[in-house]
Amino acid sequence: MVRTDITGHDRDNRCAVTLTGQAWASCFTTAQGKPLAPKTQSAAGTEMMLSRGLPPALGNVCVGIWKQLGPRTFKLKHMAWNWDANGNFVSVFVMDVTLRIDRHGTKYTCTYSANNLTLSGTPIAGEHFEGNVRGTKITVD
Repeated sequence: MVRTDITGHDRDNRCAVTLTGQAWASCFTTAQGKPLAPKTQSAAGTEMMLSRGLPPALGNVCVGIWKQLGPRTFKLKHMAWNWDANGNFVSVFVMDVTLRIDRHGTKYTCTYSANNLTLSGTPIAGEHFEGNVRGTKITVD
């Protein structure tokens, strides 16, 4: 949660924004395309995302943890289990993200670095990815 002064402004004297209790539509920009991924964060420092990058049978539910680095800036560690077409657990996906929310609290941009790891935690050759993410807040209206 963004720490604010009594006027509700962050240290940059802009309108206070928060990552928690929000739903976001994320768009990953990579050579593989731009899958949409709805996600949400809790005040307890956890997050959940449904990825359109994989079919459900291969593991499209991701969880993670986050912490605030500064005004409107957050670090996330995002994790998922990967399965093969036969339902066998085959690898762990780990993505490190630095996220910055705009001063209006309606959009964000990120950079990420991701790896698929063997069951013993060793990075899988050719399974390292880096890129950018942008997101837009989803509202009830």
